[in-house]
Amino acid sequence: ANKKSQLAEAQKQKASDEAFLESLIPTCESKAAQYAERKVLRANEEAAVAEAISILNSDDAFASFGKTDATKSGAAKFIQLRSVRKHVTGTKAAQDVLKQAAKDAHSARLVKVVALLQADNVFDEVLGEIDNMIEVIEEEGKADKKKFEWCADERKEKKATVASKKKSITALKKSINQLVSDIDNEKTGYKAQIVETEQD
Repeated sequence: ANKKSQLAEAQKQKASDEAFLESLIPTCESKAAQYAERKVLRANEEAAVAEAISILNSDDAFASFGKTDATKSGAAKFIQLRSVRKHVTGTKAAQDVLKQAAKDAHSARLVKVVALLQADNVFDEVLGEIDNMIEVIEEEGKADKKKFEWCADERKEKKATVASKKKSITALKKSINQLVSDIDNEKTGYKAQIVETEQD
């Protein structure tokens, strides 16, 4: 009776662990898919930002900015008195690249960068925001990786627990079969011994 009780308890625990493992598998698959998608989005965002920076650092951009007195006279006299956007071809090209990337990736971050590029003095704000976004993207990548690793460890642990429960159930069934044989064996079982004793 004690062995049967242990068997029932082990079967109940095994069923619970298997149910948890089954619920964990789609969650892990979903997390893995989200992780892969976010890696792609991060790569696209970084590529778009890098392309925008390369455009702003291009010879055309420097040539456009070099036409103003402020940039010719040096950093100490860099005071912006007015803005003529039609001359800033580098900024416009960067805006176009980022707009297309934001549209393709559905990225709110890139939309924010495009908005910053439309400000009167774009460089400090945009470059500062780009640095902040790169830091946020790296932090999100680390968090995603940590969650993914936790999910994988949890699955591994639960699989090991289920395997242990199966092994325990097999041992309990073997023990129960042996006890049943000890009780019901026609020649050497306890019931046969009782009958023989009663006859004696």
